[in-house]
Amino acid sequence: MPPSVLIPSIVIGFVLVALSTWWAGWARAATVDASGARERFAIDHPEASVREVGVSADGRAALLWLDDGCGLVFAVGDKLATRKLRRPRVTTDAAGLWIESPDFATPRVHLAVDPTVWMERLGA
Repeated sequence: MPPSVLIPSIVIGFVLVALSTWWAGWARAATVDASGARERFAIDHPEASVREVGVSADGRAALLWLDDGCGLVFAVGDKLATRKLRRPRVTTDAAGLWIESPDFATPRVHLAVDPTVWMERLGA
């Protein structure tokens, strides 16, 4: 196929895919607020009782203080996933906490919460 036909075909294909993705609404990332985090965590862990919720500044994750530890709700594309935190690696900075779970499927998450309060709750 000559380049004069191949290159425009590829460019038009990319544009059509991008437009259809935007038009169908698939490009929107999930966000979470405190009530949404409680509801989503209750679906996956109905036995858990949530005491308090701390939401990240960008709305992509929430840290939950439970009766028996802590939980995490985080965005994965346009959906929300939940995890009970078991021995997370926690570090602090001026803006909050960095949480890294030993579970390879859980991303490293930054949360703009009070580090002193949440470090005690996380047992770190």
